[in-house]
Amino acid sequence: MRCLIVSAHPDANSHTARLAEFVKTELARFGHSVELADLYAEGFQPVMTQEERTTYYRADTARLSIDDEAARLTSAEALVLVFPTWWFGPPAILKGWFDRVWAPGIAFDLLKDGASPRLVRLRQVLMISTLNCDRTVDEKLGMPIASSLREVLLGMSAPQASFDALSLYDCAKLDAARLSSFKDDIAARLSEW
Repeated sequence: MRCLIVSAHPDANSHTARLAEFVKTELARFGHSVELADLYAEGFQPVMTQEERTTYYRADTARLSIDDEAARLTSAEALVLVFPTWWFGPPAILKGWFDRVWAPGIAFDLLKDGASPRLVRLRQVLMISTLNCDRTVDEKLGMPIASSLREVLLGMSAPQASFDALSLYDCAKLDAARLSSFKDDIAARLSEW
């Protein structure tokens, strides 16, 4: 499959960055075509301009600045999102990527009675997130990021895609054995693709 990994962490030595590289290696090992998009390293601009917002519901030239991002997304058969959870949300750069790239005319079309999905190639989506809290806190809040990705973004854009989420909790207390076990979990999920 054609796989797109989107990584969002400002520190190239973070757990997030290392996990994204691990995913890239594993997907290649399983024979997939892999592209890693490191939003920070690539200098992705997450802030929507006034012109983009004004033309958001139309196919318009304001979108030219994200054509490459849109092409990567629309051609992907599998998507892996690797990011830290900060204040129970994704980093601003990833939120901006969703806002600007998962837009009408790219990820979905708006109809009078709902949305028509456009990400028809997308078959697999895996969310990998690191958190500095324990699982019970995330569960108490209803696992907000995973829920919004599954129900809203994919619900409108790629309802046919299988969605899975893996979260590495208590990262401040992370040891080598737990990190190794988490990587084993990732490899097991990817091996099913």
